[in-house]
Amino acid sequence: MEHSISPQKPCKDIEKRIKQRKTKEILFNNIKKQLTSQYCPINLSELRNFCYYGFCLDEMRPSLWKLFLNYHIKNKFKNDQLIKEKRKVYKEYLNKAIESLCSEPSIDKVLSNDVDRTIVNPLVTVVKNEESRHCYFLDSLMKYNNRKSLHRDAIKRILLTYKVTNSGIGYVQGMNWVVLPIYYVFATSECVEDVKYAEEDTYFCFFNLMTEIGENFVDKFDYDLKLGIRNKIRDVFVKLKYFDPKLYLHIKKIGLMDNLFPFKWIALLFAQDFKIHEIVYLWDRFLSDCNRFEIVIFCCVAVLIKLRKFLMANDHDICMEKLQRNDKINPEEMFVLADELRRQFYEKKK
Repeated sequence: MEHSISPQKPCKDIEKRIKQRKTKEILFNNIKKQLTSQYCPINLSELRNFCYYGFCLDEMRPSLWKLFLNYHIKNKFKNDQLIKEKRKVYKEYLNKAIESLCSEPSIDKVLSNDVDRTIVNPLVTVVKNEESRHCYFLDSLMKYNNRKSLHRDAIKRILLTYKVTNSGIGYVQGMNWVVLPIYYVFATSECVEDVKYAEEDTYFCFFNLMTEIGENFVDKFDYDLKLGIRNKIRDVFVKLKYFDPKLYLHIKKIGLMDNLFPFKWIALLFAQDFKIHEIVYLWDRFLSDCNRFEIVIFCCVAVLIKLRKFLMANDHDICMEKLQRNDKINPEEMFVLADELRRQFYEKKK
């Protein structure tokens, strides 16, 4: 006996997924329309939410980061000309930096050594031994560049130019890690213009970022009650005490708080702690955070809570070694927990 086969009706789960996909498509199209040069004005709040909640596509990321770092302006009718002018200005700044280098060859010694030691993980291969490592990205040639220079050389030029043109801060160790994610996103973009002008655009985006976080690298601001890095570190421990008093007391008891270990996480925005695609994932959220970089403090708390069992069971030296490596933390899980902690923190304050 033959059985007639009736068309299968989609289950609720499939209907839900189809609806979600259509919603995403509508959302993506709306965002793309805002990022085209013909569309004005830009709804920056919508774009921030779009990126913060994980809807950022690779093709959109360079434009979004340039917006969040105040390189692109909302008035798109003026934006294109402004960008052209800035790219010309960078060449002038760079020439000035090169002239300074010629008259004082030692001015880039520290930054050059730092950049030479910088490795983009996981794009690394070990040659013969650990001391000789080749980084596929940084040690490859730049595209659309007449100098035939490496990406690593572009990073050096950006930092040297920043040092010469911003003598108030200059170059401080660690800045090489902060500039890297920005340059990586632009230099690996699907857009030819992003790649072609990755060096110029990175300089100004890095400059703008440093106007927000530069005090983390300046000693005289260390104890500033508003801007100081020590105050931000103290805020990490204050919030840890709020969420997990027992862990806070243990960390205090074994002397971990005296080491200021969250300094690196805060100052470098976790740029030294994860693989490059994981750093990009985090920076999508850090740069789009409406309370600029506040989420970084909650991420620091999230790391400690994630490592709670280990920290509670070990002494100072072993805990410090673990915190310095930070190699077992999943950055996505860290961020999700941080976001949830922040929600709880403000909901309880209402």
